[in-house]
Amino acid sequence: MQSPEEVQKMMQANPDMIYWDVRSDDEYAKARIPDSANCAAFVIDEEGPMPMQSTFMTLMKMQNPDKSAPIVVGCASGKRSSVACAWLEAEGFDNIVELESGFNGWYAPTPVQTNIKQK
Repeated sequence: MQSPEEVQKMMQANPDMIYWDVRSDDEYAKARIPDSANCAAFVIDEEGPMPMQSTFMTLMKMQNPDKSAPIVVGCASGKRSSVACAWLEAEGFDNIVELESGFNGWYAPTPVQTNIKQK
C-alpha cells in the first residue's frame, strides 16, 4: 500500500500510470480523483460478501493488456481495493499499487472532482 502523497508522486513521474477507482459507478459519478478511470469491481449486495462484478476482470484485461504496466487501484477506504488487487494479482497483473486509505485518504491539496454531470 502507498500513501496518497506517494501515489501522487508516482503518477507525476509516470504519466501513463492509470488510477483505477473500483468504487460503484454512482460513487464515482459523485466525486472522483482527477484523471482516474472507473471500473466497478463489486456487486453491491447488502445481504453478504460483495461478489465480483461480472464485467470487472474482462474490462480490466481489455483496458490493461500489458499486465506488467503499472496501475493504481483505489476505492473509498481501502477494503474493496485490497480485494480487487488480490483478484488482479491472481490473473497475472504484477505491477499494482494499492492506494492506502482509498478515496477518503486522498486529501487537500489534492483536487477532487465533484458534481460531475453524466453524458
